[in-house]
Amino acid sequence: MPGLEVRRLFDLVRDDVMEATGRKQKPFSYGSISGRQDFYFVAGNANLARARLDELKASANGAMPNNEPHGIKTPAMKGDASENVAPVAQRVVLYEEDPSDPKDKQYVGSVIWRTEPIKASGNQKPEIALRADIEIPDRKFKMTMSFRRNTDTSLPASHTAELTFILPHDFSGGGVSNVPGILMKSDEQAPSHCLHKIATSTSTIATTKVASCGTPLAGLAVKVADGFFLVGLSNVDADRTRNLQLLKERSWFDVPLIYANQHSAAIVIEKGAPGERAFKDAFADWGEDYPTASSPGSGPVAAVAHTGWIVQVGVFESVGEAQQRIETARSSARRLLAKADPFTEPVVAQDNRKLFRARFAGLDRDQAEAVCLTLKRADISCITVRN
Repeated sequence: MPGLEVRRLFDLVRDDVMEATGRKQKPFSYGSISGRQDFYFVAGNANLARARLDELKASANGAMPNNEPHGIKTPAMKGDASENVAPVAQRVVLYEEDPSDPKDKQYVGSVIWRTEPIKASGNQKPEIALRADIEIPDRKFKMTMSFRRNTDTSLPASHTAELTFILPHDFSGGGVSNVPGILMKSDEQAPSHCLHKIATSTSTIATTKVASCGTPLAGLAVKVADGFFLVGLSNVDADRTRNLQLLKERSWFDVPLIYANQHSAAIVIEKGAPGERAFKDAFADWGEDYPTASSPGSGPVAAVAHTGWIVQVGVFESVGEAQQRIETARSSARRLLAKADPFTEPVVAQDNRKLFRARFAGLDRDQAEAVCLTLKRADISCITVRN
């Protein structure tokens, strides 16, 4: 909704659902937008969105390789898809919730990574986009994921990812109704336990609870049209740095899905050598460094230093649950936490389980105590920690 700050929009959706259900359902919102920046949608062009969706569908079906809408041919350039089609397909697994089987259903497919030229607008120079063409034959499931550097000054995003789903009319899930975000991880790691946690929550795009099996990219996912989703990655400096590190250093994508029938799924996508090569070419074209495994500083994602007093609102078994508690706490003490720095912190328990603290930093002592007092009144556990 243009002109309405997005977190306010989420609050209104939650209130509407509670009113419509007689307070029997209380949706939770999930997101990783920085609290230091307001986020507004701008009025879009529905015809342009539909044209872009038609283009992506045609391209996914092989009808319009390297063409723009309306048959306009993009000039050949270095990094053209014809020069960069990955010859070796990488592994993809679609996990779908199955109430009768705790292991869930698994369907193996493939992904082809490549770069493709995108048409320049105005005085901007031509660029390339990074594209993954995904297919799960047993489910007749096709998907494209296209990353590009954001050049739209009206959109507060560093990069965008377009996700398009091409599914048969009789697809048993009824189509994809929600893509909560994109996660990165170091290995395939079957997300079975995550699917059940996702399935227990409201599936509205603005109010989805996600128990992640990876580290989420900071940003916001929105549904543009049926089968077409746009993920804008946060342009806040700290978020941007961490997002780029995750994209460069993690080997697998994990995209949680919610079908129209309310069942949950996740598609896990391997980068492999072809994906690494495509990412390196794209980042070079965008003028951004892409360290390889042997490059200095290409180790694990660096920890961020946090200042001031810390408020801890819980310890959880997954990053997603910790982030959910952060969002719940922020909704309950929005004014007090407006300038606080939310973060999750891994910790190893005595029984060697890996847990995740949900915390806010950047407060002074009086602010931290005021936050805890407010949260405890809302039945949210809270402790203050001197940093």
